Amino acid sequence: MSNHGVVFCVVSSSRVPPEAVVTSETAYFRFHGLTGGFRYRYSDDELKKWAKVISQSTARECFVYFNNDYQAHAVFNALKLRELLTADQANWSA
Repeated sequence: MSNHGVVFCVVSSSRVPPEAVVTSETAYFRFHGLTGGFRYRYSDDELKKWAKVISQSTARECFVYFNNDYQAHAVFNALKLRELLTADQANWSA
């Protein structure tokens, strides 16, 4: 895949370890929920682990999509992940 510049979609799943598979300069992370499908709300600790994975990836740009839209979990989780990644970025500059 990396020979062809194909972007691999990393999926958050209870069956797949949380690691970045980067096959191009772009990484794509998709969050559906670990249990209960779209009703799942990621904890801050789970998002901290993913923030570390994302920030340590070799991709030049990352796209993150939350599809756990029940009761706006996707919105809350996306905002929290952005906060964590922004804090990580501030630490890189220090």
